[in-house]
Amino acid sequence: MFEPSTHPVTGIPDEEIDRVSLRMQVNEAVDKLPNRQRTCVTLQYLLGVPVKEVASLIGLSRSTVRSHLAVAMNQLAIELTESDPPPAAHEKGNHG
Repeated sequence: MFEPSTHPVTGIPDEEIDRVSLRMQVNEAVDKLPNRQRTCVTLQYLLGVPVKEVASLIGLSRSTVRSHLAVAMNQLAIELTESDPPPAAHEKGNHG
């Protein structure tokens, strides 16, 4: 039977550590976005608010919201690609 690998000190599964680490990296990257982009991303992707409602809430057109989302997602992709992967991800290849 397959035993998931765990952190040697905490006993927390590596998958959970990876998930938390990734969530922290995403949150940090979102925090670096300009205010309107951060607001659009938070409302649309993190809270699930439809673009039409995002536009209404912040007083922008739908096309402007979509533009902010596209620019923000490109920036997030760059930011997250430049980040180092979570430590447990490096170790997974060494478990044989």
